[in-house]
Amino acid sequence: MIKKITTLILILGAAITYAQQGTSSPYSYFGIGESKFKGAPEQKSMGGVSIFPDSTHVNLLNPASYSGLKFTAITVGGSGTFTTMETSDNSEKSKRSSLEYLAVGIPIGKFGVAFGLNPNTVVGYRVLNKPTDNTTASQYEGEGGSNRVFLGGAYKLNDKLDIGLNANYYFGEITTISRMYTQDIQFGTRIDNILNINAFSLDLGVTYKGKIADKYDFHAAATFTPSYSIDIKKLTYVGTVSTVSGYERYDDIEELPTVTDKYKMPSTVGAGFGVGKFKKWFVAADMAFSGKSDFSNPISGSYATYKNNSGYKLALGGFYIPNYNSFTSYFERVTYRGGVRYQDTGLEVNGEKITDIGASLGFNLPIGNGYSDLSFAFEYGKRGTVNAGLIQENYFNVTIGITIVDKWFRKYLFD
Repeated sequence: MIKKITTLILILGAAITYAQQGTSSPYSYFGIGESKFKGAPEQKSMGGVSIFPDSTHVNLLNPASYSGLKFTAITVGGSGTFTTMETSDNSEKSKRSSLEYLAVGIPIGKFGVAFGLNPNTVVGYRVLNKPTDNTTASQYEGEGGSNRVFLGGAYKLNDKLDIGLNANYYFGEITTISRMYTQDIQFGTRIDNILNINAFSLDLGVTYKGKIADKYDFHAAATFTPSYSIDIKKLTYVGTVSTVSGYERYDDIEELPTVTDKYKMPSTVGAGFGVGKFKKWFVAADMAFSGKSDFSNPISGSYATYKNNSGYKLALGGFYIPNYNSFTSYFERVTYRGGVRYQDTGLEVNGEKITDIGASLGFNLPIGNGYSDLSFAFEYGKRGTVNAGLIQENYFNVTIGITIVDKWFRKYLFD
């Protein structure tokens, strides 16, 4: 057990180092970035459906699922995203990779606990705004994001009902640079902003399991995240900028007074239900709604007008296992997954709603003791639009996760 804990600490250190990478989206300019975490491959490959209370995987989208664990599970995952960004007359390609999550789930009788780390939001963009009159030009770029550290617990009230709670701490840093140039003026203006982010929040969850005609399993679940405040400390530096021999020169730098502020994030609520047959198949529908945010962009300059409206997400997905107990065929023990998703992000830019549509496939390959596995999720999606001078993103995302399952705290007959 000591070796496992030591390994976990080393992985956690690496996770903190790499947690803030992973996007090239211009839409990450708004607010504190693009929402990053969409679940482990088990959920992502089913369109984001998170209803199923898996006994060997940590379901990071509903804390009530922790009490359904039968074994200790250590899970870690990363992803790579390949994106084609299109405007009405041009296109560019980009690729990014990042750590997605690290978590540990431990069953303790009727209780289950889990803790871990995952990126919460990510920022990564570079946008040139050049009006048609060519008299002015602006360039915006940013990087960084926020991470979530969580500790959660769940309790099995009875054979059908489980409740759970996560306590979350968010932290991170976002660096943005804005450059403004005017024709026939030698020097431009550069504004650097460094945002330090801190926040606390809670996630509540409940799951229900019953029977339909004594033959099929019925699952229902709900989650709720109350509204919470983000504390932001902003450091700003202003100076002149010019290009000398191909290199940027940043001079006459002045540090402005530090600004602190609070931004209120809206509450979110989710619910879903599904039907399946134990260790064979499962299909479910999931939905989530978020309130309207009064969040205003805490950085200087803007290349577009935007609003934060209420948003929602709809998902449909499921899995199929040909033969869970097969001794003759490895691939009959593989879990095959698929799903579709539609999301209104709540972001409106230049009068256009920003939606995100995706379809996904995936599978879990058993390894080791048969409970541990290697999981894959493949997702193709489209976000944004080319209308109103905006950018449409066509992306392909590959997520790979590994879950190591073991039984801790057991007594041995022989030592």
